[in-house]
Amino acid sequence: MRKIPRRTLRRAKRLLLPGIHQGSSKTGFDRYPEIFSGAAAALPEARRILSFGCSTGEECVTLHKYFPQAEIVGADINPLNVWRARRHASDKVRFVYARDRALSSRGLFDVIFCLTVLRDSRLDDDSSIRESYPFERFDERVRFLHSLLRSAGLLVFYGNMYRFRDSSVAHDYEVIPLKHTPVGENITFARDGSNDGAQYLDVLFRKKAAHTGSSADVATATP
Repeated sequence: MRKIPRRTLRRAKRLLLPGIHQGSSKTGFDRYPEIFSGAAAALPEARRILSFGCSTGEECVTLHKYFPQAEIVGADINPLNVWRARRHASDKVRFVYARDRALSSRGLFDVIFCLTVLRDSRLDDDSSIRESYPFERFDERVRFLHSLLRSAGLLVFYGNMYRFRDSSVAHDYEVIPLKHTPVGENITFARDGSNDGAQYLDVLFRKKAAHTGSSADVATATP
């Protein structure tokens, strides 16, 4: 496997996993302590947490330390990642294949983490990603995550290709300031796909109470 060029492996991954957004499954323990501690302070009573795009499970182990009373569900679209992650499973941490229908059937979550999942880092230096990674593809996933989060729940969103504030559900959320934001992975593009160089530091978003006519009433999950 080591002799196979990485580009070839990435192409094969996209053919086998057509819904994948990431170009890499790189992860680690406690990658973003500023974000994890900020989320724990914002919603310490959380009991059901989803790590969306959990890769090989290290993020879920970390989250258990910040939310020791919560059930942590790690979901990934790559079955090999899920298989490897299950070595970290416990009575509080479990891992599932990230099918929309299966996740929707688990009910609503108090906190959802989506950290460097909806991005392809190979595009970071492009002047425009409109053709290679259209905003609509990003927005569909954001709307799905929105459908999994309870009212007053917390969406933790960092390091993704576009800005959450430009999504079609952003008006259903309020920003919770984070004292310190990690630097270096939050390169984001404008809604039209252009790289405008703007700095974007919002990470924690609290979902407002649902009301009639809100986009909270709309779920765009796909099987």
